[in-house]
Amino acid sequence: MFLLKKQKITLDAFTYHSGVHEHFPIVEANKCFPQWWKDLPKVKEVRRTRILPLSIPMGTAKTCAGIIANYTHGFIMPMWSDLIIGTSERGDFTHEYAASQLMPSITKHEDDTINRHGIALKIATPWMFKEKSGVDFYLTSPFYNTLDKVNRVTTTPGVINFRDQNTVNMNIMLPHADSVLRYDAGEPVLHLIPLTDKEVRIVCHKVSKEEYDDIYLSHYRSSFVNTYTKQKKRCPFH
Repeated sequence: MFLLKKQKITLDAFTYHSGVHEHFPIVEANKCFPQWWKDLPKVKEVRRTRILPLSIPMGTAKTCAGIIANYTHGFIMPMWSDLIIGTSERGDFTHEYAASQLMPSITKHEDDTINRHGIALKIATPWMFKEKSGVDFYLTSPFYNTLDKVNRVTTTPGVINFRDQNTVNMNIMLPHADSVLRYDAGEPVLHLIPLTDKEVRIVCHKVSKEEYDDIYLSHYRSSFVNTYTKQKKRCPFH
Protein backbone atom coordinates (compact mmCIF):
# COMPACT_ATOMS: atom_id res chain seq x y z
CA MET A 1 0.00 0.00 0.00
CA PHE A 2 1.41 3.35 -1.02
CA LEU A 3 0.58 6.50 0.88
CA LEU A 4 0.66 9.53 -1.37
CA LYS A 5 1.69 12.73 0.30
CA LYS A 6 -0.62 15.65 -0.26
CA GLN A 7 0.94 18.24 -2.49
CA LYS A 8 1.91 21.42 -0.67
CA ILE A 9 1.01 24.84 -2.02
CA THR A 10 2.85 28.07 -1.24
CA LEU A 11 1.14 31.43 -1.34
CA ASP A 12 3.76 34.17 -1.60
CA ALA A 13 2.75 37.63 -0.37
CA PHE A 14 4.82 40.73 -1.19
CA THR A 15 4.93 44.24 0.22
CA TYR A 16 7.46 47.04 -0.15
CA HIS A 17 6.31 48.73 3.06
CA SER A 18 8.77 47.82 5.84
CA GLY A 19 6.36 48.67 8.64
CA VAL A 20 3.56 46.55 7.19
CA HIS A 21 5.90 43.60 6.71
CA GLU A 22 7.32 43.82 10.23
CA HIS A 23 4.26 44.73 12.29
CA PHE A 24 1.21 43.57 10.31
CA PRO A 25 2.07 40.43 8.31
CA ILE A 26 -0.60 38.08 6.99
CA VAL A 27 -0.79 35.10 9.34
CA GLU A 28 -2.47 31.71 9.69
CA ALA A 29 -6.09 32.09 10.75
CA ASN A 30 -5.54 29.87 13.81
CA LYS A 31 -3.47 32.69 15.31
CA CYS A 32 -6.44 35.08 15.18
CA PHE A 33 -9.11 33.67 17.47
CA PRO A 34 -10.90 36.75 18.87
CA GLN A 35 -10.26 37.71 22.47
CA TRP A 36 -13.95 37.49 23.45
CA TRP A 37 -13.92 33.86 22.31
CA LYS A 38 -10.73 33.08 24.21
CA ASP A 39 -12.25 34.52 27.40
CA LEU A 40 -15.35 32.31 27.26
CA PRO A 41 -15.67 29.26 29.51
CA LYS A 42 -16.30 26.05 27.61
CA VAL A 43 -19.39 25.28 29.69
CA LYS A 44 -21.89 27.42 31.58
CA GLU A 45 -24.73 26.46 33.88
CA VAL A 46 -28.22 27.31 32.62
CA ARG A 47 -31.16 27.37 35.07
CA ARG A 48 -34.25 25.43 34.04
CA THR A 49 -37.26 25.99 36.31
CA ARG A 50 -40.26 24.39 34.57
CA ILE A 51 -40.70 21.79 37.29
CA LEU A 52 -37.65 21.86 39.52
CA PRO A 53 -34.85 24.46 39.70
CA LEU A 54 -32.17 22.52 37.84
CA SER A 55 -28.84 23.79 36.55
CA ILE A 56 -28.02 22.25 33.19
CA PRO A 57 -24.47 22.41 31.76
CA MET A 58 -24.51 23.97 28.29
CA GLY A 59 -21.65 24.37 25.86
CA THR A 60 -20.71 27.92 24.84
CA ALA A 61 -19.33 29.27 21.57
CA LYS A 62 -15.93 28.16 22.91
CA THR A 63 -16.89 24.60 21.93
CA CYS A 64 -18.61 25.46 18.62
CA ALA A 65 -17.12 23.16 15.98
CA GLY A 66 -18.03 25.58 13.21
CA ILE A 67 -16.16 28.51 14.74
CA ILE A 68 -13.13 26.38 15.57
CA ALA A 69 -13.00 24.88 12.06
CA ASN A 70 -13.34 28.34 10.53
CA TYR A 71 -10.01 29.31 12.08
CA THR A 72 -8.22 26.15 10.93
CA HIS A 73 -8.45 27.24 7.29
CA GLY A 74 -6.58 29.96 5.46
CA PHE A 75 -4.95 33.21 6.44
CA ILE A 76 -5.99 36.54 7.88
CA MET A 77 -4.84 39.96 6.75
CA PRO A 78 -4.77 42.62 9.49
CA MET A 79 -5.44 46.31 8.89
CA TRP A 80 -2.11 47.99 8.16
CA SER A 81 -2.90 51.38 9.76
CA ASP A 82 -5.59 53.08 11.78
CA LEU A 83 -8.23 54.10 9.25
CA ILE A 84 -11.26 56.36 9.62
CA ILE A 85 -13.94 56.46 6.92
CA GLY A 86 -16.67 59.10 6.96
CA THR A 87 -19.84 58.78 4.90
CA SER A 88 -22.87 60.94 4.13
CA GLU A 89 -26.51 60.22 3.44
CA ARG A 90 -25.94 61.42 -0.15
CA GLY A 91 -23.38 58.66 -0.70
CA ASP A 92 -20.21 60.74 -0.41
CA PHE A 93 -17.21 59.48 1.53
CA THR A 94 -13.86 60.64 2.87
CA HIS A 95 -11.08 58.79 4.65
CA GLU A 96 -7.90 59.31 6.61
CA TYR A 97 -5.05 56.91 7.39
CA ALA A 98 -2.97 57.43 10.52
CA ALA A 99 0.06 56.31 8.51
CA SER A 100 -0.44 58.42 5.41
CA GLN A 101 2.95 57.53 3.89
CA LEU A 102 2.68 55.06 1.02
CA MET A 103 -0.85 54.01 1.97
CA PRO A 104 -2.94 52.34 -0.77
CA SER A 105 -5.93 54.02 -2.34
CA ILE A 106 -9.62 53.86 -1.43
CA THR A 107 -12.09 54.41 -4.26
CA LYS A 108 -15.85 54.28 -4.70
CA HIS A 109 -17.26 51.64 -7.00
CA GLU A 110 -18.59 53.28 -10.13
CA ASP A 111 -21.49 50.86 -10.67
CA ASP A 112 -24.69 52.76 -9.81
CA THR A 113 -26.58 49.48 -9.42
CA ILE A 114 -24.38 48.46 -6.50
CA ASN A 115 -24.29 51.92 -4.96
CA ARG A 116 -28.08 51.98 -4.93
CA HIS A 117 -27.87 49.47 -2.06
CA GLY A 118 -25.08 51.21 -0.16
CA ILE A 119 -21.76 52.99 -0.53
CA ALA A 120 -19.48 50.44 -2.21
CA LEU A 121 -15.81 51.13 -1.50
CA LYS A 122 -12.73 49.37 -2.82
CA ILE A 123 -9.85 49.48 -0.34
CA ALA A 124 -6.56 48.56 -2.00
CA THR A 125 -4.24 46.55 0.24
CA PRO A 126 -0.45 46.91 0.53
CA TRP A 127 0.11 43.32 -0.64
CA MET A 128 0.72 41.51 -3.93
CA PHE A 129 0.42 37.74 -4.26
CA LYS A 130 1.75 34.87 -6.35
CA GLU A 131 0.69 31.21 -6.39
CA LYS A 132 1.60 28.77 -9.17
CA SER A 133 -1.14 26.14 -9.20
CA GLY A 134 -4.13 28.44 -9.71
CA VAL A 135 -6.03 27.24 -6.63
CA ASP A 136 -9.00 29.46 -5.81
CA PHE A 137 -9.20 31.50 -2.61
CA TYR A 138 -12.44 32.57 -1.00
CA LEU A 139 -12.11 36.12 0.34
CA THR A 140 -14.45 37.09 3.14
CA SER A 141 -14.75 38.93 6.43
CA PRO A 142 -13.23 37.42 9.58
CA PHE A 143 -16.75 37.67 10.97
CA TYR A 144 -16.10 36.70 14.58
CA ASN A 145 -13.32 39.30 14.84
CA THR A 146 -15.60 42.10 13.67
CA LEU A 147 -18.78 41.70 15.72
CA ASP A 148 -18.56 45.35 16.77
CA LYS A 149 -19.09 46.33 13.11
CA VAL A 150 -21.71 43.75 12.12
CA ASN A 151 -24.52 46.31 11.70
CA ARG A 152 -22.35 49.07 10.26
CA VAL A 153 -20.33 47.58 7.39
CA THR A 154 -20.34 44.51 5.16
CA THR A 155 -17.16 43.07 3.69
CA THR A 156 -18.33 41.64 0.38
CA PRO A 157 -17.02 38.14 -0.48
CA GLY A 158 -15.39 36.89 -3.67
CA VAL A 159 -13.30 34.09 -5.18
CA ILE A 160 -10.03 34.63 -7.08
CA ASN A 161 -6.74 32.87 -7.71
CA PHE A 162 -3.24 34.31 -7.56
CA ARG A 163 -1.88 32.74 -10.70
CA ASP A 164 -4.00 35.00 -12.89
CA GLN A 165 -4.20 37.99 -10.55
CA ASN A 166 -1.73 39.48 -8.09
CA THR A 167 -3.73 42.13 -6.27
CA VAL A 168 -6.33 41.91 -3.50
CA ASN A 169 -8.84 44.62 -2.69
CA MET A 170 -10.95 44.74 0.43
CA ASN A 171 -14.45 45.56 -0.83
CA ILE A 172 -16.92 46.94 1.69
CA MET A 173 -20.51 48.24 1.67
CA LEU A 174 -21.55 51.08 3.95
CA PRO A 175 -25.06 52.45 4.47
CA HIS A 176 -26.16 55.77 3.04
CA ALA A 177 -25.86 57.63 6.34
CA ASP A 178 -23.92 60.40 8.05
CA SER A 179 -21.58 58.08 9.88
CA VAL A 180 -17.98 57.38 10.85
CA LEU A 181 -16.33 53.95 10.73
CA ARG A 182 -12.97 53.20 12.31
CA TYR A 183 -10.54 50.35 11.76
CA ASP A 184 -7.59 49.90 14.12
CA ALA A 185 -4.12 48.89 12.98
CA GLY A 186 -3.68 45.16 13.51
CA GLU A 187 -7.42 44.46 13.44
CA PRO A 188 -8.27 41.38 11.32
CA VAL A 189 -10.06 42.58 8.19
CA LEU A 190 -9.81 39.91 5.48
CA HIS A 191 -9.91 36.10 5.61
CA LEU A 192 -8.31 34.28 2.64
CA ILE A 193 -9.50 30.65 2.53
CA PRO A 194 -7.93 28.28 -0.02
CA LEU A 195 -10.53 26.06 -1.71
CA THR A 196 -8.44 22.91 -1.70
CA ASP A 197 -7.70 19.95 0.56
CA LYS A 198 -3.98 20.39 -0.09
CA GLU A 199 -1.76 21.92 2.55
CA VAL A 200 -1.23 25.64 1.92
CA ARG A 201 1.39 27.80 3.59
CA ILE A 202 1.99 31.53 3.30
CA VAL A 203 5.34 33.31 3.06
CA CYS A 204 5.44 37.11 3.45
CA HIS A 205 8.26 38.90 1.61
CA LYS A 206 9.64 42.42 1.89
CA VAL A 207 10.67 43.59 -1.59
CA SER A 208 11.79 46.84 -3.17
CA LYS A 209 9.26 49.22 -4.70
CA GLU A 210 10.66 48.34 -8.12
CA GLU A 211 10.16 44.61 -7.55
CA TYR A 212 6.68 45.26 -6.21
CA ASP A 213 5.76 47.26 -9.30
CA ASP A 214 7.11 44.49 -11.54
CA ILE A 215 4.80 41.99 -9.82
CA TYR A 216 1.86 44.31 -10.38
CA LEU A 217 2.74 44.87 -14.04
CA SER A 218 2.85 41.13 -14.74
CA HIS A 219 -0.96 41.25 -14.45
CA TYR A 220 -1.70 44.89 -15.14
CA ARG A 221 -5.14 46.12 -16.18
CA SER A 222 -4.92 45.64 -19.93
CA SER A 223 -8.67 45.93 -20.60
CA PHE A 224 -11.36 48.35 -19.51
CA VAL A 225 -13.61 45.41 -18.59
CA ASN A 226 -12.93 41.92 -17.14
CA THR A 227 -9.12 41.96 -17.33
CA TYR A 228 -8.90 39.07 -14.82
CA THR A 229 -11.25 36.81 -16.81
CA LYS A 230 -9.65 37.66 -20.16
CA GLN A 231 -6.13 36.96 -18.91
CA LYS A 232 -7.23 33.58 -17.56
CA LYS A 233 -8.56 32.61 -21.00
CA ARG A 234 -5.64 34.10 -22.93
CA CYS A 235 -2.73 32.27 -21.31
CA PRO A 236 -1.90 29.02 -23.23
CA PHE A 237 -0.11 27.49 -20.23
CA HIS A 238 -3.13 27.45 -17.86
